[in-house]
This record gives sequence, structure tokens and C-alpha cells, in this order.
Amino acid sequence: MSGSISARRLPRAWTWRLSTASTPSMFSAQSVSIAVLMVAVSMVAVGACEMCGGDTPCIRSHRESGWDGNSTARGANRTPHRGVFGRRRVLLVPRTSPDTRNRLLDAGRRLFAERGVLAPTLDEVRREAEVSVGALYHHFTDKQALAAAVYAQILGEYQNGFLEMLTAQATAEGGIRGGVDYHLRWVGTHRAQTRLLLGERLDSESLQAANQRFFRAVSDWWRPHHAYGALPPMRAGVTSALWLGPAQEYSRHWITESDKQVPPAVIAVFSDAAWATFRQDQ
Repeated sequence: MSGSISARRLPRAWTWRLSTASTPSMFSAQSVSIAVLMVAVSMVAVGACEMCGGDTPCIRSHRESGWDGNSTARGANRTPHRGVFGRRRVLLVPRTSPDTRNRLLDAGRRLFAERGVLAPTLDEVRREAEVSVGALYHHFTDKQALAAAVYAQILGEYQNGFLEMLTAQATAEGGIRGGVDYHLRWVGTHRAQTRLLLGERLDSESLQAANQRFFRAVSDWWRPHHAYGALPPMRAGVTSALWLGPAQEYSRHWITESDKQVPPAVIAVFSDAAWATFRQDQ
């Protein structure tokens, strides 16, 4: 076809707009611009494809390619969603709502907490989050990527709380004891999340960046206390192992027990041990 618009593959909501704007043969540059604008407006009005989150015209494309919307295999036969404007093919990008990623993370956290990281499938997480297959793969290429994002999110929450506590401490003793207290109380109220963090380390760029920010902030708090002689110099790896290592090992034991909270007496034991390790006025 030359100079005319074919509406055979467009939904009805598009067709009436094109038919009222078209002339029997050729379009002027102005009329073409108006038609394109109308198509764009129609795309918003039509709604999202239930199979992949894209726009409605993609449904026929899916069916022609044999994809039923349920395959979670990477590289599944998913035909791009395309509208037709003359002989030019316009790619329609699937839409995802702003909270889609958060819904996937929340669903992942729930299922991983209940059944561990290995048991739930990616499609189970998708159904729990009530998102489309296309929306899922828009944010996470596989379950490893989703699990790593959940891991980084949980650890980030722990780190933010730790730093909030630490920076509120004016004395070296308050910070050292407070770090152990915070760690064990957090474990006591986040058993499932602790189990995930104590499992296989799920590395990612966001996790590495968060760890750098965290240790930089701890160093900033530590430095003046070392300068006036209350604490020894920080040593990479060594300081954290001496400070929280014993409490961390206890956490591995505690999460297998039935106690609902870490006993205060236990927290006091580890706090005393940590302060005795670092204090310089002995």
C-alpha cells in the first residue's frame, strides 16, 4: 500500500480515529502527524495486555507466534508488540506500573522466607506478585537476579538501622555495645530474613555499593574515637569479626531454636565481650 493506512491489525479504538482522519489516497505531512498523535493517545486508552503487560495489539502477535503467556523460559517465543502505520512498523514497549518491582520483591521475600530460596519457582513469585510475565522479565532476568535483589534489600534495611543506632552514640563504649545489641535484637525480630542473610551470599552491584557506603560510615564514626585513644585502629575484616563475629555465630544457632527472642542475658554477654576486646583503657 502506498500512502494509505491499513487498520487491519489495529483494534477498533484505533480504527475509528484513523478512518475519520484519513482521505481516500494520500496524506499531507500535517494529517500524518495528527494520525500518529491519535494512535499514541489510543495506545494509552486501550489498556494493557494480560499476557505480557504490553498494549492490546500484541495479543494477536502472541497467538500467531504460539506463545500462551505462561512460559517462563528465557528466550521463549515472544513476538514483539507492533502496530502498523503504512509500511513502517512501530515497536510498542510493554508498560509496567511503578510499583511492579516492589511487588516482585515483596512476593520474593514472602516465599523465600516461607520455603527458602531454592524451592519457589520464578513463576510462583510472579503469580504471588500478580504481575505479567513480561513485567517480571522487564525487571529480573532469572530467579538468581530476583534473589540477589531481595538479599540486597534486606541487608540494606539492616545496615540502615545499624548506622542510625551507631551515629546516635556519643561514646566508644556506647557504639560497641550498641552494635552487638542491635545485631542480636534485629536477628530476634527477623528470623526468616536472618536465615536468608546467613545462607549463600548473593552478590550484586547494588550490594557491593551498599557495603561500601556502610563500611565508610562505620569508619567515619570509628575514626575520632581512635584519635583520642578510646578504640584501636580499624582493620579491614578483623574489626568486624571481633565486634560482631561471635554474635553472628550465635545467631546461626539461635535461628534453629524455638525461642521467640534472643535472651537479654545472652545479649549482655556478647556486648561485654565486644567492649572488652576493643577498650583501650585496660
